[in-house]
Amino acid sequence: MNKLGYYLSFISRLAILCNISFLLSLMVIFNPFFHTPEFLASFFGALGLQLAPFINFVFIVLYLILKAQGKIVNVPTWQIVNNLIAFLLEILCFIFII
Repeated sequence: MNKLGYYLSFISRLAILCNISFLLSLMVIFNPFFHTPEFLASFFGALGLQLAPFINFVFIVLYLILKAQGKIVNVPTWQIVNNLIAFLLEILCFIFII
């Protein structure tokens, strides 16, 4: 596997963690009964609301570049689908909700 493929595998795992943080930050924002300490809410807000869309965008661009070059992508299909759906959800949330 080439060097870009290793980066794609790492970014895919990082994107999944950021997507989980995005969902947690939405729970903190929209659920008044979900009490968390302020430092945790700030951490999940920064990781989920700011970093998750960027990391997902980088993942999708790298994936499309590797597919266009005809190289083998060593990322499980469920991670690709999960990151794509999460990216679309994040974009929709930023346009219509937040």
